[in-house]
Amino acid sequence: MKRITIISLSVILAVCAFFAACRKDDSSFATDKLPDLSFGYAAGEALTVYQFNTLQLDPKINYDGADKSKFTYTWMINPDPRDTSFITIDDSEQLSYEVGFTPNTGTYYHTLKLYVTNVDTKLQAIHYWKLTVLNNIGEGLVIATTKDNATTDFSHIMSPEVTTNYSEVSIKRDILSSVNGSGINGLVHDLYFANVRGGNRVYALTANNMYAYNTLNYSYVGDKNDLFVTPPATLNPGTFYYCYQNDVYLGNDMIYYGWFATAAKIGVQSLYAQPVPKIIALNANSGNTSTYDPAFRIHYYDEKNGKFAYIQGPFSFSDKTQNFSPNETYNGVNAGNYPGKVNVAAGISADRGFLHLLKDKTSGAYELLVFDGGVNEYGEPYVAPRAVKKIDLSAAPGINNATHFVMLDDQNVMFYATADKIYAVIFAGSTPIVEERYTVPAGESITTLDIYRQYGYPNQESYISTNNKQLILSTYNGTEGKVRLLPLINLGAGNINAAGIKTFTGFDKILSVVPQK
Repeated sequence: MKRITIISLSVILAVCAFFAACRKDDSSFATDKLPDLSFGYAAGEALTVYQFNTLQLDPKINYDGADKSKFTYTWMINPDPRDTSFITIDDSEQLSYEVGFTPNTGTYYHTLKLYVTNVDTKLQAIHYWKLTVLNNIGEGLVIATTKDNATTDFSHIMSPEVTTNYSEVSIKRDILSSVNGSGINGLVHDLYFANVRGGNRVYALTANNMYAYNTLNYSYVGDKNDLFVTPPATLNPGTFYYCYQNDVYLGNDMIYYGWFATAAKIGVQSLYAQPVPKIIALNANSGNTSTYDPAFRIHYYDEKNGKFAYIQGPFSFSDKTQNFSPNETYNGVNAGNYPGKVNVAAGISADRGFLHLLKDKTSGAYELLVFDGGVNEYGEPYVAPRAVKKIDLSAAPGINNATHFVMLDDQNVMFYATADKIYAVIFAGSTPIVEERYTVPAGESITTLDIYRQYGYPNQESYISTNNKQLILSTYNGTEGKVRLLPLINLGAGNINAAGIKTFTGFDKILSVVPQK
């Protein structure tokens, strides 16, 4: 009996709902129409704001002739970009809101909504934007500094020259000690920025350890015991090299292949019969984004055996065999029998071959060797990279006292720096031209020199206008460290635009600098 009653009641309710739905609507909602409001932004347009900065946004509403005083405004946002819960943040036509949310990670966006309501009809127009909150320590330069020549801390620079779509200058100092309570025990000789699964990181290498920090807030991630799949008993760090979809680490006389975007820890080392030096030439170019796909990506001088070696590449599908050049002479260089040299620097040439700066163990003379990229065609035997030219730099002024070397990959130019001067070596012709390009102010000494390259170069679709077109120079006068950005002009000449130099002051002694994305 109870079951029949429930069913009957359900039928009655359904019939009532049907007739109610068919009833004529005499309310104002049936006849009132919201004016054709339009906004000066496309739906879902992307916005960015730096954490703790004020987001100011004029929605640029076109009221279609309606009385503007008849509308109210409600701005809402979801504090967690992965959640659908929203909070109200403003009730003005133009938004002004200090954004304190944690910077976005991955591909998640906050959704910013604006409800424009007619007070008479209660009808609403709704518009939304995708908002990315950027780290206030975002794209720019990470700077390793020391106060006491025993420990290391980080500073950071953001400026239009090193930060995309940024018009101000922001300098932060003593970041690690502020965030983590202390810096690094030891002196950092190299920094490396990487896109890592779970969050971007900066790696800092000392004489016997490695440290990583999450660039979202510069919190400590770990040291060598946490960063390797199988931590070495002792660590002799060399450096990192970026390659398309690969982060190649050199240390303990071996190469470690891997890609941090898919595996956050450094994997197992290569088991080569012969040691691999810390200085190699690695061609990072990808055939996916350029017309050139290298035959071989890794090329280096084996000091122990006095000959050159080459490896196809770091990819999972690459042949990682350690090959050595044959005993053949090209342009005065027998790459398979070239003893008595020491690695000084290496790089990629303008035509995507290899560059090696070597120093003779006996005479101390410097020479620059230019190699082609080799030949690796399907079904054909490998042809090892061959020497194109040998450039004698024994008479280059001050090169015996040089401590920093920079090789450009878009022009036939190499820079080297002594304590107070920068020289350019122009080697496009048969005879090199060596000229002084910059002298630091009196009392200052050069501590680092590098070329500015955005993370992901050379495999991104677009770059900031200064990418690969300015030197990063740091100096120290005994009490203060300075960073200078030296813009390069006159392609192929290695000239510096003195009038365009930007100087940032107030640092401790600078040990290493790396661009952060």
